[in-house]
Amino acid sequence: MSGKNPLGNSKEPQSYEGINVIVPVGGWRLIRSTRSPTTSDIKYPIGSIWVNTSNNTAWLLTSNPGSWSEFAASVAGAVTSLTGDSGGAISASGGNITLAGTANQITTVGAGSTITFSLVGPYTPATYTSHGVLVGEGTSSIQATTAGTNGQILLGSTGANPAFGTATTSTGIAYTTGAASLAIDVKTGGFAVVDQNSSSVGMAVQTMYVIDNGSSLVTLTLPATAPQGSVMKVVGSSAGGWKIAQNASQQIVQNNLSTTSGTSGSLSSSEKNNCVELIASVGGASTIWTVASSSGSLTFV
Repeated sequence: MSGKNPLGNSKEPQSYEGINVIVPVGGWRLIRSTRSPTTSDIKYPIGSIWVNTSNNTAWLLTSNPGSWSEFAASVAGAVTSLTGDSGGAISASGGNITLAGTANQITTVGAGSTITFSLVGPYTPATYTSHGVLVGEGTSSIQATTAGTNGQILLGSTGANPAFGTATTSTGIAYTTGAASLAIDVKTGGFAVVDQNSSSVGMAVQTMYVIDNGSSLVTLTLPATAPQGSVMKVVGSSAGGWKIAQNASQQIVQNNLSTTSGTSGSLSSSEKNNCVELIASVGGASTIWTVASSSGSLTFV
C-alpha cells in the first residue's frame, strides 16, 4: 500500500482511538472497529469503508461530513425482493420494501421487526355469529345472520337483511325438517282437507270439503272472489247431501248445463256420494265456475 498515512509512516494497520486504519492507494481508508460509524466520524475522506467486527456490518462514507451508508447484506437466505400474486417481484428501494394496505380494507402497522396486517372497514368485527350467513352492508361492517335451525331456509326481505325462517302452508303440503334437510310432502293432491260436519260454510280455493253432517244438508257458499284457475272440491259422504250457493253475478256451468246467475242459482247433489270439482274459468267477483269433473247426477238450479 502507498499514500500518506496521517497516523504514521507504517503501511500496516494503525491504532487510533481504538480504531484500526489502513490507508490504501488513492487516499480512501479501510477502518476496522468494534462499533458502527456515527455522524461524528468526519475525519475520513469520501469513499472510506468502515467494518464493524462486532456485528459483521460494513459502511461506506458517501459524503461529508459523516454521512455513512450501510452495505446491504448479501448472505444466503437474505430477502432481496418480494413477489405478490400479480405484478412481478419488487426490490428494495433505499434498503426498504413498503408493505402498504388498502383503504377501507387492510391496514399495516410496523413495530420492531414485525409488520401486523389488520382488516378494517366492512371487515371490522373480529368474530361473527357461529353458523350465521355473512351479509354485505355497503361500506359499513359486514354482519352475520342469526344461525338457522333444522330445515329452515334463508328468506329475503326488501331493504333489510335476510333471515332464516320456517316454511309454512295450509294447502295440503307437509314439511319434514332435519339437519341441513327439508322434505316436502304434497298430501291430498295439494288441497287442504276440511271434514265438513256443520250445516254451512264459506268455501275457500284449493280446499276439499268432505261432507260429514249426517242426515242434515250442508250449504257451501262460493268465495266472493277468486283468481282464474282456482280449484275447489266437494266430496259427498253423508245422507243429507250438499248444496253450493252463489254470490251476486256468479254462475256454475257444465257443458250445456248452467245455474242461474246470482244468488238465486245453486248446484246440489242428488245422492249421498255425489262429488264435484270446480275450476274458476273466469276470475274476479263475477266468477264463473266450470265443473271439471263430477260423479252422479247433479241438480242445476
